Amino acid sequence: MSARLTILEDRLAFQIKAFGLPEPEREYRFHPERKWRFDFAWPAYMLAAEIEGLVPTWKTPGGGRHQRIGGYEDDLVKYNAAAALGWKVLRFGRSHVLSVYAIRTLEDSIKRGAIAGEYIKTMRELGASDEAIQNARAGTARAKIGTGEM
Repeated sequence: MSARLTILEDRLAFQIKAFGLPEPEREYRFHPERKWRFDFAWPAYMLAAEIEGLVPTWKTPGGGRHQRIGGYEDDLVKYNAAAALGWKVLRFGRSHVLSVYAIRTLEDSIKRGAIAGEYIKTMRELGASDEAIQNARAGTARAKIGTGEM
C-alpha cells in the first residue's frame, strides 16, 4: 500500500471518529475463502468503504496495481463477490476523502443501515422466513405488509 493511500485512509478514519460514526473494522477480511479485505467495514450493516488508489507514486509513476487492467479486473471480481454476499461497497477517491463527500455518504449509509437493521429485527420478530430476511438484506424484498407474505 502506498504512503498516500495510508494518509487518505487515516484521514477518513479521523473523519469517521470526528463525525461520531461507529468505529469501523480496518482491513476487514470479508470473504470466507479468499483473502480479500476491505479498507473499512461495518459488518453489522454489511457496509464497506474502499479508498481507490488512483494516485501515482515515485515507485509507480503510472499508478498502482489498481490502475492496471489486471488489477482493475481483480477488483471487479472482489466487488462482485462482496455484492453476492450481500455487502454494500462504497468506493472513494482522493477528492472524495479531502472533501466532505466520503464522510457524508458514509454517514447517510450507516443511518440507512441502522434503519434497515431495525426492519430486519422486526421481520424476525414477526416470524419472517430466512429467505425473506436475506432478500431484505439484499434490498430486493417486495414485502407486502398486511398480507402475510413475508
